Amino acid sequence: MIRWQTKELWKSVPQSVIDELDAKMGELQMPIAESREYQVRKFLH
Repeated sequence: MIRWQTKELWKSVPQSVIDELDAKMGELQMPIAESREYQVRKFLH
């Protein structure tokens, strides 16, 4: 699971960085089986 503080930060990751990380994973890289976007709200008690 990967979490970002904001959706803007998530969307700002350049494709070149993603491609570089994928290449470094080599044989360990696995296909994404499922992807979801959701918001976690914090409630003050």
